[in-house]
Amino acid sequence: MNRVGGTSDSDKSRNALRELISSFNLLDGYRIINHCNPGLTWFRSNSSSRLDRIYVSRGMKVLRSETIRLPYSDHNPVFVDFEPIIGDSIRKGYWKYNVSLNTDEDFCNDLRFHYQLWKTLKPGFPSLSEWWEEVKNRVKNLAIKHSKRRANEKKEWLKHLQTRCRASQLEDVDSVISDEAEGAFIRSRANYLDLGERPSSFFFRLESRRGNKKVIRSIRGPNGVIYDRKDDICKVFYEYYSSLFSKDKNTDSIAQNDFIKNLNVSIHTHHKEELDLPISIDEVFSALKTASKNKAPGIDGLPY
Repeated sequence: MNRVGGTSDSDKSRNALRELISSFNLLDGYRIINHCNPGLTWFRSNSSSRLDRIYVSRGMKVLRSETIRLPYSDHNPVFVDFEPIIGDSIRKGYWKYNVSLNTDEDFCNDLRFHYQLWKTLKPGFPSLSEWWEEVKNRVKNLAIKHSKRRANEKKEWLKHLQTRCRASQLEDVDSVISDEAEGAFIRSRANYLDLGERPSSFFFRLESRRGNKKVIRSIRGPNGVIYDRKDDICKVFYEYYSSLFSKDKNTDSIAQNDFIKNLNVSIHTHHKEELDLPISIDEVFSALKTASKNKAPGIDGLPY
């Protein structure tokens, strides 16, 4: 469809273009709208081809695309009109604690100092759980503060190395860049990392691509209509889960009670006594040891 007559493009050229499109997660702006129209843009007496193209990010919505024939040129210009799928601001995701702070001496000392102060606040809270929620929020703010400090220090150090990048200092530069690549690798959720390779832009692009996948660009409502505005998408989710978790008004209470009464499954008395005992410290540590490392179980962002 992209060529009429003449010789076909080499496999090497096609593969290079496919790799470029895949690496940067792009879409053919013209082909999104014109599925069947060849859209040829270059013409010769015995052949024609679609040489001129515009690729757009997957986060863009193509509104119009066309080619215009120019009588004084052998190339037709390509016009693609597009806009962001979600034009308004997108809410940031949940914060997650950076476990590398555990090796930062300044942060650890600051946390120990503040925690001693926070313990004195316990009498001012109605319950221990409410005090702990406040402590977690303060840990988050302290972690963000030190993360910004570390990021600024790393940037300044990298600038310093780049300005004095002699052969003896290349190892220091590579160490800083490798640290950045490792962070991008973790955030990208890649399944492997060849430690023998120098850091490249692959994991940084993968991190960006993963971030884009988190955003819901459009959704089909129960009426079959596809919504792409942020407010409409939120409304579809709200209505769905409100209906899903609301009480069914048509429940037969008599049948429900009969069903519950006929349930004869129960645990033995000695098992019940064991389960009713307070949770011990050993049980807590045993459960934590079986949990996945560097995973945050709740929305507070603090990992195991």
